[in-house]
Amino acid sequence: MNEQELLADLDDLDDISENELEDNAIYVDENEAIENGIEIDVGFGQEDPQYKLLLQANKTAVDIDNEIYLIHKFIRDIYSQKFPELEGSVLNMVDYIKAVQLIKNETDVSKVNLQQALPASTVMTISVAASTTTGKPLNQHDLDSVLKACDMALELENIRWKILAFVESKMTFLAPNLSALLGTSTAAKLMGVAGGLLPLSRLPGNTIQILGSQKKHLSGFSSASVKQHVGFIYEMEFIKRLPKELKMKAQRVIAYKAALAARVDACKEAPDGSVGRNLKQEIDSKFEKFQEPPPLKKIKALPTPTEGRKSKRGGKRVRRQKETFAVTELRKLQNRVQFGVQEEEIIVGDTVKGLGLIKGASGRVRTAATNDKLREKIKKTRQLKPLAANESGLATSIAFTPVQGFELYNPEIAKAEKEQQNSSKYFGNITFKKPTFVPK
Repeated sequence: MNEQELLADLDDLDDISENELEDNAIYVDENEAIENGIEIDVGFGQEDPQYKLLLQANKTAVDIDNEIYLIHKFIRDIYSQKFPELEGSVLNMVDYIKAVQLIKNETDVSKVNLQQALPASTVMTISVAASTTTGKPLNQHDLDSVLKACDMALELENIRWKILAFVESKMTFLAPNLSALLGTSTAAKLMGVAGGLLPLSRLPGNTIQILGSQKKHLSGFSSASVKQHVGFIYEMEFIKRLPKELKMKAQRVIAYKAALAARVDACKEAPDGSVGRNLKQEIDSKFEKFQEPPPLKKIKALPTPTEGRKSKRGGKRVRRQKETFAVTELRKLQNRVQFGVQEEEIIVGDTVKGLGLIKGASGRVRTAATNDKLREKIKKTRQLKPLAANESGLATSIAFTPVQGFELYNPEIAKAEKEQQNSSKYFGNITFKKPTFVPK
């Protein structure tokens, strides 16, 4: 039955209540079998009629779910005239139908006891929305049609739960590993949507992940809070206990493990469910590890200071390395600036650099470098160098005086006189004598 057939005649709801499921002989047989509680033997095959009964029961549960969806849409289209805000406040189809059945044509929602069928949070949302509603009461004919549709939908929901309970009770024999991993309820729902154990085993993990995704009808409302790509696996108790940031990861991991467990059951291996229990234990340990707090940082004590200076490497290599990275004389001159005098500047690429005290060096690649160590070494060699044999020792020089003009003098005599003058200032007349000690 499609939506056009369901909404074709609003005047006569008896056509809707005579649902095609109730006219189906297979459905009647299933219902009788479920009521009588058929005992299924362990290890039945896929050709067994009892196995086919389970598959047909799963398929019927899916068909009932589709019929409830169509009835919900029929009720919503009519009841939106009375309470248009109710659809956005209650997203679950069955909860919406229960709310409509309780509110009916009542204008004051606070007088209606909604807590007997709905959770407290949903009741509060409905009360707030009813205080600002713009709807009008329905006429008696539309109200009777809506209430009759609500009774039929709730009856179908009750039958669906009976079928699922029957399938769940036999899931440990039909799919022991899948039931050990997911639980009998979730495993039965997945098999019902997939159409049986064999079709479920052919599905990949990313498809099993979204099996049973709810139909969201939020036209005109924000969908920011609606979870995408979630199905029956997301409703497991194990995932509900996890933190928010791990729920989607857990759903993905469980879906891929469920694909492996379904293939094991389809091949009739591990009938005791050992593979499913091992997969479940692996998932539990993995997510327990994810929820562990990070390890504390260890406070490391400072190392004990060693006494004395450490030996450093010396030699030519270190001296050359220091000379390579040392500041040159040219760089020292460039870093200094003479006060009150404008320094010369040169253009290097896109920047202008000052030359500092480097005068007359513009245009040159580099200036003559001075080696201080070599200079000190030359001074020492000159001081220690003796007079040559061919020199007379009477080195003379010319001095200019304002009185006599040119004057020749012996610098050695002047040096001796200067030394005598300096020595006469301190202890000039005192002579020191080394004392002599006579042993006793």
